[in-house]
Amino acid sequence: MKKKVGLLTEVDWKRLREEVRPILEEIVENTKPKWADRVLTAADKAAGDYKKFDEEKTVLSGQVSRHSDDIEDLKTRTSTIEKHLHLPVAS
Repeated sequence: MKKKVGLLTEVDWKRLREEVRPILEEIVENTKPKWADRVLTAADKAAGDYKKFDEEKTVLSGQVSRHSDDIEDLKTRTSTIEKHLHLPVAS
């Protein structure tokens, strides 16, 4: 038995959607505003620029992290040398 959804069966609704979809897609494509392509192009460019910025930020944050590690390593070495030479320890 076909299940009814309102006045039409599910099969009827499916067939109707399949017939109407290409018509609606053609209408949308033909009536799309001319500025839509410019907006989409600008959005794509902005997304690409953001991605580049984010990648650069990631690289730079990695460099900062390595530099911070290097500084800590140098502080440790300096403290060790000061202790061995019996120098006053810098704070």
